[in-house]
Amino acid sequence: MALKHIFLFFCFFPYIQIVPLSTDSQPYGLIFGGLIVFLNKSWKLNTDLFMLFLIAITSVFIFFFSPFDFNSIRSLVNYISIFIIAWATYIVLSDRESFSFNLFKKCVYVWLVFGLVQQFVYRPFGSFLISRLWVGYGSRGMSALAPEPTFYAIICVLFSIICFLNFGNEKEYKKIQIILLVQIVLLSRSATIIMFGSIAVMLYCIFVLMKRNCIYFISVPLITFILILVIPSLLPYISQHRVGKLLSALIENPALFITVDNSVNERFIHVFFPFIGFLSNWGFPHFFGSFQEFMNEIYISGNLSEYISYFRNNYTRIMSGLGSIFFELGAIAILFVYIIIQDFIIIARKKDLSIFFCLMFLIILFNAM
Repeated sequence: MALKHIFLFFCFFPYIQIVPLSTDSQPYGLIFGGLIVFLNKSWKLNTDLFMLFLIAITSVFIFFFSPFDFNSIRSLVNYISIFIIAWATYIVLSDRESFSFNLFKKCVYVWLVFGLVQQFVYRPFGSFLISRLWVGYGSRGMSALAPEPTFYAIICVLFSIICFLNFGNEKEYKKIQIILLVQIVLLSRSATIIMFGSIAVMLYCIFVLMKRNCIYFISVPLITFILILVIPSLLPYISQHRVGKLLSALIENPALFITVDNSVNERFIHVFFPFIGFLSNWGFPHFFGSFQEFMNEIYISGNLSEYISYFRNNYTRIMSGLGSIFFELGAIAILFVYIIIQDFIIIARKKDLSIFFCLMFLIILFNAM
């Protein structure tokens, strides 16, 4: 039982370090997850876990044809982690006593406390626990126990999905979901996640309207019209925050939005071009450590370079979960997306809201994970 709780601790607090390492994500979830798998009585895999195993094996094969450096090793460990941590989680969740709602609530409150203390008392609070903490002032929000506000918001989104999947029938379910939403919007204030969340809400509304036999060409303009009315009225109140500035830029010139802000352009590059690489290579893997070379070719050739306003010569890592797996591993990445969609569809037969969380999860995966 203790081993399972230690594993869960490092899953819910993935940036906490024991030994200082020059990376944000720490390996302890993988280490203790590996111990749980090794000590488990049965090594039988269900269909989903077997597909994740195929992804892990593919990453090992690709590693031998990639440069032997830190970034290749990190990529390999990431893909193996997807399989091992999923398997360990499956084992832990098979024993409901190992993962209670009370334990989950405590984890949510810990993140909340660190975010509140940083907001109102001491900005660097908790910095000694992780390798890197954003403590800058300005329009960005708090980081809590994550390296930066966006990662803090991603953790809260993942907590929200976990809460929905496991504790939807608990009395305090809505309370916990509200607390997580407060952390995303008011504490982390991550422009990326707030905008991703807005996209997920819009797509979910379209899905609900269509399911209720509403005509598609009526539902989409209706939602768009509502957004056109609501967003401008909110801008005066959020203009001092980064999300407000980005929304203003989007409204002023949607066509230039991806190039008007360096951070936005950087995120766009790491999402758009890995998929361009995947398609241009006919679904074959590019292997680890080749994204810089690919981007150099794009930039020098001038092909699609108009979408690059912020180019740099150190694309050592693809800062997109889905972008990296499709670019580096090739077509086998389809299995990863299939598992996520298929499992949420199974849940959707009983809970329509699972479609929203599925959309949110997939959209989040376009970001750095």
